This record gives sequence, C-alpha cells and structure tokens, in this order.
Amino acid sequence: MSLISAYLEPQATAKPLVHAGWSALETLKSAVRGIVIFGQGLAILAIWLIIFIPIWGTALGIIYWRCWRRKKRKA
Repeated sequence: MSLISAYLEPQATAKPLVHAGWSALETLKSAVRGIVIFGQGLAILAIWLIIFIPIWGTALGIIYWRCWRRKKRKA
C-alpha cells in the first residue's frame, strides 16, 4: 500500500475584489462606451439588412402578393 498526501491552498488574487473608491467620471465613461457599442451594433444590423434586402424583400413580397391574391379571390 502507498500513502498519497495532498495539500490544498487558496490562490492569492492580484486584484482586490472591491474597487477602493467610486468615480463618477469612470461611470460616465463606461456609460458612453456602452451607448457607442450599442449604436455600432445597430449600424451593423442596418448594414446587414440593407445588403440582404434583395433576398428577404423578394420573399416577403411573394408572401404578401399571395395573401393579397387569396383575399381578393374570397371577396
């Protein structure tokens, strides 16, 4: 038989868990950064939608035309 020993020690973190102070300027910078990233995301979404208009626009046009034609036949 053999004996195995294991020693567990917590690893010390280099950064403190809580920031020492609160800074209004840092909060403002963070908020501005967030709104800029949100705006960039909207711009990227708009570019993708514009690029793919020929594909999804055609599909939606065909669906709308078929629904319009069915309603016209029933009336």
